[in-house]
This record gives sequence, structure tokens and C-alpha cells, in this order.
Amino acid sequence: MTFKAIGKRVGKDQTTISKEVRKHLEYTPTKTVYRDKSGNETPTPVCPRLLKTPFVCNPCDKKRYACPYQKQKYVAKTAQREYETLLVEAREGIPLNKESFYEADRIISEGIQDGQHLYHILQSNDLKMSKSAVYRNLHKGYLSVSAVDFPRVVKFKPRKTKPVEYIPRGLKIGRTKLFFCDPYQSSQKPRVEKNHTLFRDIVPKGQSFDSFTQDTVNLIFSHVNSVKRKSLNGKTPYEMFTFAYSVNITELLGITQIPAKQVVQSSLLLKGKKS
Repeated sequence: MTFKAIGKRVGKDQTTISKEVRKHLEYTPTKTVYRDKSGNETPTPVCPRLLKTPFVCNPCDKKRYACPYQKQKYVAKTAQREYETLLVEAREGIPLNKESFYEADRIISEGIQDGQHLYHILQSNDLKMSKSAVYRNLHKGYLSVSAVDFPRVVKFKPRKTKPVEYIPRGLKIGRTKLFFCDPYQSSQKPRVEKNHTLFRDIVPKGQSFDSFTQDTVNLIFSHVNSVKRKSLNGKTPYEMFTFAYSVNITELLGITQIPAKQVVQSSLLLKGKKS
């Protein structure tokens, strides 16, 4: 059954069904060992069927015996149990004493001073605080850092939303289709713009690229791709890419994984204070 058919049956949009399935995946490693021509063990390749809907092995007839790939399933009972647990915890609230608050303040302040974004900090540490709670404490003056230290709090004015009519334009070269956006319409490529803003956190406008080497570029984008993204359910672009295409490709591209607590999203990265 397709996501659209499931959504129609339960009265939800198909994108909601897709997000629910991908958020509650259960993984089972394969017993098959893959090796290269030299006999060295290599990462398990991803089943091509898992790269498209429904993203799970549930409907596959090879899921038990004949499949050599890592399996991922959606188990409704487990997902429902997790939802009920989350619902209870949300209603109970989070007990926060003086010591735990000071510890959370220290972790948040150190991360902000390294240029890390708040979502990345919360996903990398078990702080038991939401973004809204952090912002409330920030505006009340309870944190060691101020609003001007945050990369996004005072930078932008409130946006005025208006409908945008987008007609994609593009061209076809062989089997490849290329699309480009209209001038001054960054909303047509939001994920590209997200990477651009993360890049500009490290390299502000006006800074010359003349002194950049390939190692410099690799360092910048290793940190950019190690930032946890809300759109990826708390995963980093590096984790998602290596899951789909293996670590070997990222090594060829010169991109490495930066530990979450060592990610730097500010110009300090290029000043030799962090590596």
C-alpha cells in the first residue's frame, strides 16, 4: 500500500505518513560480510529499494532469508509505545535543579562561543531542554551568553510571508536534467541556501578566498556537513550521505566527520583556535 493510500485511510497527508515511517525505523544488521578485491572488509551497501518509498523492508518478500543487505523496518507497536512515552514525559515536565541548570548554561554558552547553532547543541548533549525554553531563559537574562552571541537571534528581521509562484526552468543534457532558479528567489532552493548560510558563518561576506587551499575548503565543509539538521531528524548530512553512498566516497571528496562537540560554526575555525 502506498503512502498516499495509507494517508487517505487514516485521514493524514502522505508526507506525514512518510515522516512517521522514517522517524521510527528499526535496523537489523546483515550477517553477510563484504570484501574488496584485496580481501579487506568494506561497508555494507544499501539496498536500492530502500532509497525510494516506502523506505522499509516490510513489504519485501526477501526480508527474512535471501536478502544480503542491512534491513530496516517500521514496527507500529514500537512506534506507538514511543509516542505514548513521549506524551507522558511531555506532560510531566522536566525537573531542573540549580546544578543541572548551571551545567546546561555552561554547555550552551561554550557551544555558542564556538559558533555552534542551538539545535546542534541540544542534539549533541542530553540537556533536557527545548529550544523555546532556552530562548525564554535567554531573553530573561538567565544565561551567561546574551542574544548578540547567538548567530540567528538578532541577525534577521521578522519575515513577511507571501505566496510565491514557482515555475521551474531548466535544460536537459543527455540523461541529466539541470534546473536553475529565478533571480532573487532563494526560496526555490532552500537546502542550498542553508548550506550557504552555514558557510557564511565561517567565512563572512567580504573575506577573500585567495588564500584558501583545498585543505581549507575541506575543513570548512567537513564542519558544515557535521552540523545536525532538524530536516534530517537530528542527523548530519555526513551521516546521511555515508549511509547511502559509504565512507569511501567522502574520503575521495576530502570530507571527514567532525565530532559533534568539536564542530565550530564561526570564523574561529580559520583563525587556528580550533581544528
